[in-house]
This record gives sequence, C-alpha cells and structure tokens, in this order.
Amino acid sequence: MLEHCSPVWSPCYIGNINKLESVQRSFTKRLTGMCTLSYESRLKALKRLERPELRRLRMGLVTRYNIVYGRVSVPFSSLFEFSSHLGTGARPTKLFYFDPLVNVRAKCFPIRVISLWNHLPASVVSAENIHIFKKLLKHADFSYAMFESA
Repeated sequence: MLEHCSPVWSPCYIGNINKLESVQRSFTKRLTGMCTLSYESRLKALKRLERPELRRLRMGLVTRYNIVYGRVSVPFSSLFEFSSHLGTGARPTKLFYFDPLVNVRAKCFPIRVISLWNHLPASVVSAENIHIFKKLLKHADFSYAMFESA
C-alpha cells in the first residue's frame, strides 16, 4: 500500500518521506525480537526489507524502462526525449533534462526519473529484459538520491 502508484505520486518533501517511512519503522519495531534494535539494524535483520524511499526510486526507474522499451501504452515522446548532446562517455540512452519552469513540475515523474536514469551505468539501462534490469537495479547505488530519515 505504501508504494501504490508511486511512480506517478511520490513524496518529495523530507517530512512526507519520513511520515511514510514511519509506517514501516513502527511495524518492524513490533516484530518479535526487534523492539530494541535500531531501524537500520531491523532492516538488515529482515534481509529482504528495504526503505520505502529506495523501493519508490526503483519502481520509478522500472516504469521508465517499460516506457522506453514500449512495454506500456505510454508514448515515450510524450514524457521524455533522448539527449542530443553526447559528450565524452555519454551513452545514446541518456535523457534530455527539461528544466522545469514551475517548481511543482520539478518533482513530477518524468523530471524526477531523468537524473536517476542518467546516473545508471550503460549496462543497466541497456539490460535486455525487465527481469535483468530489476536485478541490476538491486545493486545500483542510489545514496546520492536518498534522504536520511530522522
């Protein structure tokens, strides 16, 4: 429920991110043997559980991948444009960053995922199918894009 429709709607303010995170924080604290552990320790002990913010970032990128490769009925050109500036080391799948004229637009899905997508290694964005893409995303470093919860 915490991630339902998150590629379209995802909180951008630290207070809202923390409110969503607090749901999982509270739940994990109530699990047997977890009440004395820190949140990060609980996540490590539960192995497969990750911070909701990280899951939302990944889901946005999966949605972006599906749009690029025509797996959904959203036309690529209605939301994105490939960058025509291919400098040293740039890849042909790099996206053009639209500088939003309105601050509210800066946090919407297309703008939000462009920087994430452009930071991914070429081996990830050119994954041959969605399953490989998701697997490679699990190992991608998103520390530059994450807020630290209180």
